[in-house]
Amino acid sequence: PGSSIFCLSMEDDLMTVYCPGWASMSVWDWSGLDESTPLYSTVVDSQLETIQASIEDFHGTHRANTYETDRIIDGQRDAIYNVRRKVLLDGQQPLRTRLIRYIEWVVDDACERNAVHGATSIESWDIDEILRDLRTIFASRKDQWRNESGRAPGVFPHYLPGVTAAGIKQSLLDKSAMPPQMPMPNLEANPEIVQAAIQGVEVVDMTPRLDPAKVTDTEPEAAEECVAARVEARMFAVKGAASLEEV
Repeated sequence: PGSSIFCLSMEDDLMTVYCPGWASMSVWDWSGLDESTPLYSTVVDSQLETIQASIEDFHGTHRANTYETDRIIDGQRDAIYNVRRKVLLDGQQPLRTRLIRYIEWVVDDACERNAVHGATSIESWDIDEILRDLRTIFASRKDQWRNESGRAPGVFPHYLPGVTAAGIKQSLLDKSAMPPQMPMPNLEANPEIVQAAIQGVEVVDMTPRLDPAKVTDTEPEAAEECVAARVEARMFAVKGAASLEEV
């Protein structure tokens, strides 16, 4: 019942961007064709089809990448909402459990980087290096920024006041209990005293309280029996947890 003709100007963006040589006026001046003369050619049709196919492929790839990005973000959103829902319904304990598992994974990665694992002998373990690695990981954001930008970081917390790498290694070799750390000041102590104790300075409390507040009052995971239970669970844990959703 009829037909359509698709007309395209050589000054159209499609030609100037994808076929700038064809859009050049000097080419048509040389050919002897004026501006009003239509051009019919299978070569032109084939070139336009190729351009259209490449543009469609570009936009199709862009849409596929957008969909993949949205899918990943949606999965992360669902994971965060699940954690939020569990915290609202079950309290902070599920979140604490996840944080402890995350810390365990971070420590495992540090051990792998420093070849501290069962495939190597204890004598070859560089405990100093792994402690430095962990202090860098768990440093404050400001110190992490300084470290990444090549600036001198502040004094990293000791995390194990009174415990040395040599003491840890000797305990591992002797298969004995880990060396105990120095007792920390109570929670009501002056912040400067607490900071000094964290950095490994032995602090003596000259004004002890009868019933001082302890870290375990608000952080029950810090209790010795809880730490021992986590260590035992780690020793007999089944490997292969894929994500925090399995905690």
